[in-house]
Amino acid sequence: MLFRSPEGRARAVRAVIPLIAKSPDDLARREYARLVARRTGMEMDPILRAVAEQVSGAGRSGSSEKRTAKPSRPSGTDLAERDLLRLLVRNEDPDLDRVTADLFLHPGRRQAAEWLLGPGAAAQRGTQPDLASMPAGEMADQLRRLALVNDPLPPADDVVARLERRGLDLRIAELRRVVEGPDADTESETYSIAFKELQALQVEKRR
Repeated sequence: MLFRSPEGRARAVRAVIPLIAKSPDDLARREYARLVARRTGMEMDPILRAVAEQVSGAGRSGSSEKRTAKPSRPSGTDLAERDLLRLLVRNEDPDLDRVTADLFLHPGRRQAAEWLLGPGAAAQRGTQPDLASMPAGEMADQLRRLALVNDPLPPADDVVARLERRGLDLRIAELRRVVEGPDADTESETYSIAFKELQALQVEKRR
């Protein structure tokens, strides 16, 4: 069970209330609240009251402040990092054995992955980590919000492969700067090592 204590369930609900309140549709907010209640084992009415308070507060602040710019949409690999965290929380897919924290570029998500793969790792596949035991902070709030997302997830193999390709592309770009840059010393050992690695990675990418 994701939230084994009353405190853990309360923290999870508090973390997701602002996300529910952002929905402009009252019926949709009720359905989200129903989902959260079911996933956490809490009563629905307190969740609805908290959402209503959040909506009311956002309305007051929004009337006095002008919106400047729309938030940028997350990139494909950014979404892949979030999907992989959700897969780690569910801890069901056997291909998760391939996952390392190095697949994550976002510092917060990398930290969350390190916890899920280390101190917070479940005893066996199919057993979910105890998110209530996480140290309080942004990382804990992020994982609790992701744990409550009910959207379908792609296979772990697809998500890991996508992030591995990104890592490969970044490493190739880094090596190109070494061997093709204006300061490249073709006689140096550093150049020789970088050139050999670049060749090997380019062959790997073509497979």
